[in-house]
Amino acid sequence: MADPLSWQTVEALATAYAVVTTANGYHTNLGSSIVTEREQSDGDAARLSIGVVRMRWQSLAYRLREHLLEVIVEAWLPSTSGDQERAHQALDDLRRVFPETTDLLLAGGEVAYIEVASAEIMPRPAGADGVCVQLLLTATIREALA
Repeated sequence: MADPLSWQTVEALATAYAVVTTANGYHTNLGSSIVTEREQSDGDAARLSIGVVRMRWQSLAYRLREHLLEVIVEAWLPSTSGDQERAHQALDDLRRVFPETTDLLLAGGEVAYIEVASAEIMPRPAGADGVCVQLLLTATIREALA
């Protein structure tokens, strides 16, 4: 049995964001360390985490269902001088992967339509040794039911 469409979307997003490296012309190397879990941890290494935070389904027609996913893409960057600049660079990198509504092919052959809904530089909690930025993506997948 194939993985759920929601998990296929997370894995496809991780693959798409893997291109985010300075060698590919981006500001950061966030694509070098991607986890497919929502986690709130700091540390001394930059990393990108991807996770679905909300799912909805609706029937469109006989044997046609639409999956609506909200996905958080979160980048953690260890503190150095110029944290605000690095936060803006990270958001720019993440946004450049999906500059507009983009079709993303899933492992099962379905297509997820990805759109960036919002971006945010997160407030830094007291004692945090880094900066965190988030993108909220929406993914729409149409599934023909057997």
